[in-house]
Amino acid sequence: MEGQTATRTILLVEDNEQLRALYGMILDDAGFRIVAAGDASQALAHDGPIDILVTDLSLPGMNGHELATRIRDRRPGVPVLFTSGWAGTSVPEESVPGAAFLGKPFQRRDLLQAIEALLGARAHA
Repeated sequence: MEGQTATRTILLVEDNEQLRALYGMILDDAGFRIVAAGDASQALAHDGPIDILVTDLSLPGMNGHELATRIRDRRPGVPVLFTSGWAGTSVPEESVPGAAFLGKPFQRRDLLQAIEALLGARAHA
């Protein structure tokens, strides 16, 4: 993963500023380019490349599921990693093909493994 990550851009959408900074640091340290957004409107304003969308499900104004749908309208097939700290939250695979879910709190390795799995699946699709 290390060699390819520098060319990969992650659109990271998290309304909690501290978590957004932490996740951004983790992903930056792993070699990804990060575009960070605090809400869906900021995320939708990004018109550059996106290799994967990492978004919280609970966002102000528009939930992460709706955001993923809007992003995919413009960029079909973009892998999506949903996150949430709400107990019992999950995303059925059939509702967003090519998506995965990671419950908060999670470890650094869990985040990186989930992203690697999604990017690997896209490369082999």
